Amino acid sequence: MVNVFGAFRRLDLKRLVLILAFFGVLLTLGNALFAVYKVQKDLLVNDTLDANRVYASKIANVTDLFMGSVLSQLEYTSESLKNNHDDPTVLQTELERLLKQTDSFNATIFVDKHGKVRAVSPSSLNLVNTNIEGEKALEPLTRQQTYISEPFLSPVGNLIVSITSPVFDSQKRFVGFVGGAIYLQEQNILNQILDKHHHNDDSYTYVVDQNGHIIFHKDVTRIGEKIINNQIVDAVLAGISGSMIAANSKNQKMLAGFAPAKLPNWGIVSQSHKSATLDKVSNTIVDVLLSTLPLIVLTLLIILLFGTKIAQPLASLAQALKEEGLDSKFDANKINTWYFEADYLKQAFLSSHKRIEQTIQRLDQDRQKDQLTQLLNRRGMENAMSYFVANEQAFSVLALDIDHFKRVNDTYGHDIGDIVIKEFATLMQNCAREQDLVCRSGGEEFLIFLPNVDLDVAYKIAERLRLSIADFEFQQVGSVTTSIGISQWPNLSDDIDTVLKQADRALYSAKEAGRNRTHIAEQAYSN
Repeated sequence: MVNVFGAFRRLDLKRLVLILAFFGVLLTLGNALFAVYKVQKDLLVNDTLDANRVYASKIANVTDLFMGSVLSQLEYTSESLKNNHDDPTVLQTELERLLKQTDSFNATIFVDKHGKVRAVSPSSLNLVNTNIEGEKALEPLTRQQTYISEPFLSPVGNLIVSITSPVFDSQKRFVGFVGGAIYLQEQNILNQILDKHHHNDDSYTYVVDQNGHIIFHKDVTRIGEKIINNQIVDAVLAGISGSMIAANSKNQKMLAGFAPAKLPNWGIVSQSHKSATLDKVSNTIVDVLLSTLPLIVLTLLIILLFGTKIAQPLASLAQALKEEGLDSKFDANKINTWYFEADYLKQAFLSSHKRIEQTIQRLDQDRQKDQLTQLLNRRGMENAMSYFVANEQAFSVLALDIDHFKRVNDTYGHDIGDIVIKEFATLMQNCAREQDLVCRSGGEEFLIFLPNVDLDVAYKIAERLRLSIADFEFQQVGSVTTSIGISQWPNLSDDIDTVLKQADRALYSAKEAGRNRTHIAEQAYSN
């Protein structure tokens, strides 16, 4: 111990203060960065799991919609052929029309009740007057009903899913079936639906059939492979939607979301590498470190500059730092710094803490904003509602929905739909007061919270906003309207969830009444 203190006594006060200050800042910063890392890691993992679950559900729903659409196309063709099933020219013309109508199918075929191919498109397949073979290919003849097959190899070697519809003549006698083939390894609408992932990293989607065989994967060499002993696949084929952390075939930890597509009885899995998600946390920590580094450097330079002029008060501060152990629990306010230099050093420590807290607060605010519109997302909205309840601050809430927004997406595409949503959000912000909270609750749905505003004033605000939107010229789309529902807390209910449901029901009442109008919750109940 004597040698240790002797070594310290050989250091001048300036260097000693600098060393102590440096390690104090380092430990404080390390503790703060560790806290940021832990919080960010948990949030990102949970957010990624939730995003993958939502995306898998979306793809499953779209796949079911696609399958329902192609079944309708086939049923229409079946009906149109009931009086012309013996006419080769009509058969060929109808099959070519069905094939070219959309990119749903890669091939179309008509097979009579004896299993003979009567017409096929494209004609280059050279299957006319041949007999179909194989249990899977013949199954539509025995089922005699609309049918989505399991994936199987066609006579020309394509891995396909066959969708068929029976054809009955005018006396309701079975005369054959019309079918569409979707080649799982070639371009078509189904592959386009499955091939686009919501992330830009190494996340990907794959699909398995009811027997666990891969029918879509970014690695095409794995198509046809049977997956066994996989918790995710077992769950999704049991009809379960959800998310979990599980190892893939390469024993890599994946953050997976999954959902069943019910019509074809497939399982949709969307997953991301856990390591890639944690890399984002590391990048965040680097950003925090870089943002606080200039202030830390400045602090150390100030300490070095004034260290030569510091005597007994700084010695007391150094001794106090040593006794406190220089950890994150150290409270600089307890030191009696009675002159400028010592007080400045203390404030430098406090500033470092404050800067880190501000950085963490900014990161938390970013997590509460919707990326597309920069409005508050659901997390931000829930925090705002908690604030209203805690402070017993009354508010009115407007629930808005863009009328016929699906038509905008279907007509102009999702990119234009995103532009409409952004312009819609800007209009709401321009019409809102500084104290109002504008939120995007999901898709084309929005909420506006109006603190200390009663229903009558809220109705006037809603009408002014509705007319502004109706008069606005949206890019490429032109005129767009909105329907609005209004409720109020706590006058209509002392439960905020009930108030939100009231506003939502009033919104749907406005839609049912013809759209482009505003209904108050009381109106919604009276209709």
